Amino acid sequence: MLVALLGAALSAPQPAMAQTMGLNGWWVVLTSISDDGSMAPHNQMRAFRGQMRACRIEAFSDLITQFLGFAPGYLVAVVGAFPTEAEAQQQLATARRCAPGAYIKRARHLGE
Repeated sequence: MLVALLGAALSAPQPAMAQTMGLNGWWVVLTSISDDGSMAPHNQMRAFRGQMRACRIEAFSDLITQFLGFAPGYLVAVVGAFPTEAEAQQQLATARRCAPGAYIKRARHLGE
């Protein structure tokens, strides 16, 4: 029985954690929300990140102006950065279960 439980635990989907490998690379973009300067988009993003946590995905969100390679005017929720496109593609398959419009993009986060 212990072996069966251990096998089930090892095969269960693992949460997608924000990567600590760097700020430059491939990002899984989960959603973007138009930033009108009010708190409403930030509240929407907080709710979205809660939905992602329920799916075992720990999203990172920031103003899109903090990324080189993205169009301005949005808040974005991402997972990454992954050093290779293949790793990002692998995470994308997991992310699309809860964020069907997710896609990958190469970009650099400017940091704090």
